[in-house]
Amino acid sequence: MSLKKKFFLSVVSVISIAVILILYVNFKVSNKGNSFNGRSNNIWAHRGLVDSGNGEPNSIESIKIAIDLNINGVELDVFYDVKLDDFIVSHDYPYNYKNGSILLLDSVFSKFNSISYWLDFKNLEKLSPKEVILSNNKLNFLIHKNKISKKKLLIESVSVSNLSFYAKGGYYTSWWVLPQKSKYLSILRNYNYKIKYIFNKYSSLSMPHKYYERIKTSTGDIPVNLFTVNDSLLIQKFIKDKKVQIILTDKTYSK
Repeated sequence: MSLKKKFFLSVVSVISIAVILILYVNFKVSNKGNSFNGRSNNIWAHRGLVDSGNGEPNSIESIKIAIDLNINGVELDVFYDVKLDDFIVSHDYPYNYKNGSILLLDSVFSKFNSISYWLDFKNLEKLSPKEVILSNNKLNFLIHKNKISKKKLLIESVSVSNLSFYAKGGYYTSWWVLPQKSKYLSILRNYNYKIKYIFNKYSSLSMPHKYYERIKTSTGDIPVNLFTVNDSLLIQKFIKDKKVQIILTDKTYSK
């Protein structure tokens, strides 16, 4: 066999394997059947609701406002404090104080255990594997103590590797991404999303809504969560999209 023919057959083999892998990955993604609590198109309150000017974000007051308006889910920013072995509700570090003290996630859960929560885990990527396990154990304790099902929680982080600990523990998870527009890297980026998805590294993707069009048709049936959507027409558009699981908003929205 000539060298030219051998090279040709090698190229054909590589292409064939690549095509088979692509088809396999796409098949696995489309048949995973993953959705938050069996539902889609949930409109949730971003850090509670403060649209009326009352209360402040990530507070008991803002959550109560959301509940009073029949919103069944809220997004909260949380840190796991290793020294305290506890979850703190705060968007920033040093922590934001509420009424002169830090707000513990336990305090939120004890007051509101019937709604669903999107927990934006602000420092998960900075935790060691041992600390991730400690945080997981603490959250398990909190939801058991306050009689909250894992099915009511979404855990979000920029770290898919640390997020996988929660995914393996039975939590619905969301990988926070910013899919940059790239003609040459987008294919690799999207298959990275797909491969990690089918191997249960995470349950869904989350991103600012303006980035959604970049991955809408190229990531198959991977569920997506969008933030922060304050335009009622955009909300109506995303409600009709079967890929979109949760829509965060700062505004009071009524269909």
